Amino acid sequence: MIEKSVVFASPSGLHARPASKLSEMVRTFPGDVLLIHEEKTADMKSIINLIAMGIKKGTRITIQADGKGEEELIDRIADYITNLID
Repeated sequence: MIEKSVVFASPSGLHARPASKLSEMVRTFPGDVLLIHEEKTADMKSIINLIAMGIKKGTRITIQADGKGEEELIDRIADYITNLID
């Protein structure tokens, strides 16, 4: 299991479109992928769970992955989140 903290970059926060893209990125991953913010945790394979987190621009979040290929997946997710301008 590995984790990485990043700052959410999108001026619009985590709304339906980026939540859908993130969910799509992790859906085929054979292990668990979680988004953590304060005391809240969301399964990143669920768009609804991601949107319910209420992530806004500038929010520091932690991505946690456990499974084969976890490092590559976390790097892809972190890159997407930190460069998102939508």
